[in-house]
Amino acid sequence: PVPSFRSGNATMGVVMTIAAAALLCALLVKLILWLGGGERRTGRVPAAAEAAAAGAAGKQGFPSHRTPFHAKRLPEEVDVIVVGSGMGGMACASTLAQSGYRVLVLEQHDRLGGCTHTFELNKANEDGSGHTTCSFDTGLHYMSIDTALPFARSGAVMRYVTGGQVEWSDLGEVWDSVLFPDDDRKATPTSPNENTYLFRKGIDRIAKDLAAQINPDEPEVAGRILRWFHLIREADLSVVSVYLELILPAPLRFLVSNGVKTFHAYSKLTTAYVMNAVFDCNFSREEILAHKPLHNGMTEELTSANVDRSPSPLRESWRRAKGVLVHPIGDYACQPRDSSITAHALTAWYYMDGAAYTVGETNQVSARASDIVRAAGGEALTNARVKGIVLANGRVAGVEVSKTHAQSAETTVIRAPVVVNATGTYNLYNTLLPQDHAEVKAWKDEHTYKPSFGHTYLFCCFKGDWDEIGIPPVNGWYINGYSTDEVFDEYFADPEGVRPATVYLGFPCCKDVLWKQKHPGISNCILIADAKWEWFEGWSGTQQHHRGTDYEQYKDFLTHHLLEVLYAKVPQVKGRLIWSDLGTPLSDSSYLGSFHGGSYGIRCDADYFSEETRKWLLRGDTRIPGLYQAGEDAFLPSVAGACYGGLLGAIKVMGPIQGTATLFQILKNMAHVLQESGEFSTAGAWAEAVRYFTGKLPDQSLQARIKAKRAAAEKKSS
Repeated sequence: PVPSFRSGNATMGVVMTIAAAALLCALLVKLILWLGGGERRTGRVPAAAEAAAAGAAGKQGFPSHRTPFHAKRLPEEVDVIVVGSGMGGMACASTLAQSGYRVLVLEQHDRLGGCTHTFELNKANEDGSGHTTCSFDTGLHYMSIDTALPFARSGAVMRYVTGGQVEWSDLGEVWDSVLFPDDDRKATPTSPNENTYLFRKGIDRIAKDLAAQINPDEPEVAGRILRWFHLIREADLSVVSVYLELILPAPLRFLVSNGVKTFHAYSKLTTAYVMNAVFDCNFSREEILAHKPLHNGMTEELTSANVDRSPSPLRESWRRAKGVLVHPIGDYACQPRDSSITAHALTAWYYMDGAAYTVGETNQVSARASDIVRAAGGEALTNARVKGIVLANGRVAGVEVSKTHAQSAETTVIRAPVVVNATGTYNLYNTLLPQDHAEVKAWKDEHTYKPSFGHTYLFCCFKGDWDEIGIPPVNGWYINGYSTDEVFDEYFADPEGVRPATVYLGFPCCKDVLWKQKHPGISNCILIADAKWEWFEGWSGTQQHHRGTDYEQYKDFLTHHLLEVLYAKVPQVKGRLIWSDLGTPLSDSSYLGSFHGGSYGIRCDADYFSEETRKWLLRGDTRIPGLYQAGEDAFLPSVAGACYGGLLGAIKVMGPIQGTATLFQILKNMAHVLQESGEFSTAGAWAEAVRYFTGKLPDQSLQARIKAKRAAAEKKSS
């Protein structure tokens, strides 16, 4: 049976009511926009067409993602300084610029983008035949299909942030493959013994396909997988209420209180508990939310011992089902016994209708956002290391900055009444704020959350075009066994002797439709595995590229394991490797400024979502006047979470009136696309836009019809 959704539907009704009321209010708001709340602004508001034109000019060579810091490039007056140019920082900066704020973005790396930037490596070929140049993405490996749809929420927000100047391509029917080593423990003696599972668009297809591969003779397998999907969907939807709670004035937050309660009920549960409860114990939704103890002494983890304790005669089927369904774990880097089910739900559901990738390099996202910042009179500068935030009279007064690679200790103080930190709370309270400040002392005494784990990254260059080699055009997730917590424990205990617990196998060359134009005759691959800062901490004080032979030998062990996985699962690339290069958490710390090389800011365990952490996380403001937050720590991990965190930070800076007007504009853009498609009336388009913004997924047939009509219109126009 499918669990009850009464509370979820009630929450959605409230959300839609709020959204409709917000639209009506926004019509009045536009009349008094310049009079309402928020921080001071002196910039000019670029029209939508002008912002798009700035992006188009950027594509033709307008200064974009690599403008180094120099005092002469600073705007005469700055309203807001954004520290960090990742997805969160650029989303915040672009949104503020479109509301008339003169924004200065400061990035310590030599290019904008954070985890959305791309880079080139020119290395000596391993066979001694010369050098080869190849490019790689860093963190934006794929997004949900919604990002490619201008009438869906993610697509509308991304379109707003980039001025509509970044194109996205659909990655096709199969968006992920989950790969395992050989395993002799089958569900039944007559069941298949698969080690590759494909994820296709739509939960019904996924459930049917997985059941056929795990235990086709037992109808309950597909039904139980669908129950799992329905539960994580409810957990995923509850986040909408939390986002609205963060935006709404305090007196109105009661309107979303039921949805927020659902969010907290789920977020305190671990992924492993909910999996064992659904599959092995067959608990109802109500029993799960009440955190009913598991049967037969089962613990909240995915281990072989727990399989033996399972009360279900289908325990071997559930072992495989759970092992496969943890696969988005690599997108939030926290093993099942520790991770909050909310983190898992957000990631797993995000791709259910498919995935998308940029047409061209991913650094377009930050470049086009920076064009909008400049169009409003602001600037985005690289090679600018912010040494600290300047405070005066109890509030923000600016920042102290130096050139990242300057030989001298010379610094520049840039004055501004507002600073937005988009580098995470660990950097904010450990480095950027004065260490004797009361808020810093409170954070160090009170915060209980932990930094994210990091990763190792093996960048590989291969001889031959990807289709010639036969590289599959799909993301791969290797998991070193079905008992996920067990394989993590083994790997963390012996990273040199054991294969990584998980490995992401990504081939940007297959996803970027323009790849062959830039890199004919070669292909690339990125292998990503979990890693701990402690493994590399002893070398953290050494100079890059001069860390010693012991460091290089350690990297060789890790490289060997990653290539072993690659050649086992994609054997057609063996013998074609031109060169490879391994990055570690030290690389993230150096290039991206991440605390202890963490990939996702904060570890996604139950503490991340607890009410106690709300003093520091899941908020776009801080308790210091003039200091705001954007990015992952303002809302949620990942590129998508950072984007929404950037929008949230901007709304907090602007205040509720301007913030409402911004959301109204995004909804208006969504409704315009829907109405233009001819599928809806004006009222119907607005109603659908509100539904999509509050969590409904656009129907796949509707997606196809609108896509076809837009393509025909563009062809006719050209």
